[in-house]
Amino acid sequence: EFSKAYRRMVEVTLHMIAPFCGVRLHKTGMDKIPTDRRFFFTCNHRSNFDPLLTLALLSEKQETVFVSKAENSNIPFFGSLMRAYGTLTLVREDDRSGVKMVIDAIKIIKENRASIAIYPEGWSNLTDETVLPLRAGAFKVPLKTKVPIVVATIQNSRHIARRILRGGTDVYFDVLRVIEPEEYEGLSTNELADMVSAIMKANLENPAPDRKIFKNQVPDKK
Repeated sequence: EFSKAYRRMVEVTLHMIAPFCGVRLHKTGMDKIPTDRRFFFTCNHRSNFDPLLTLALLSEKQETVFVSKAENSNIPFFGSLMRAYGTLTLVREDDRSGVKMVIDAIKIIKENRASIAIYPEGWSNLTDETVLPLRAGAFKVPLKTKVPIVVATIQNSRHIARRILRGGTDVYFDVLRVIEPEEYEGLSTNELADMVSAIMKANLENPAPDRKIFKNQVPDKK
């Protein structure tokens, strides 16, 4: 079982990070996230701030377990909190680790312990591309558990660290769509990954005109 005391402590800490770092968080579509059933959450990935901000938001809906790269568990203090929170770790480019993560995630959902959240690009996108190719293997989890897939995007988070003392950052978190199991029934993992990627790209490539989106999502080296 997950440590509820530690989970609550982490959640309180996470809710303090945005204002402390000068983040003005604009969120849309939060009402689309299911509260009466487990889900599989996916989002693009731009920064180490992404899971901190996202987990704070998802914790308002229901218990959610993130999948994180294994090296993050070695970070002092943060690593121990990750383990206490029940985070699933994944060794990138290791097939066995990937299989174990999928099995563990499926078990957590089927036992109704928590929802699962993952960044299917596999790592932070440090390029000018809106979305990197998604790792299709991750989508074995919803295909096996038949839960809704929550598709979201985050923008401007890559600039948070360098703008803490420069007026802060407007970060945009959008829950775009919830794909119901009957909508992806019969699809392969690759086809499902392509569907999710297309939804993300459509939003990231066509931002609302009133949004303060940095033209280059990759910060300069100054």
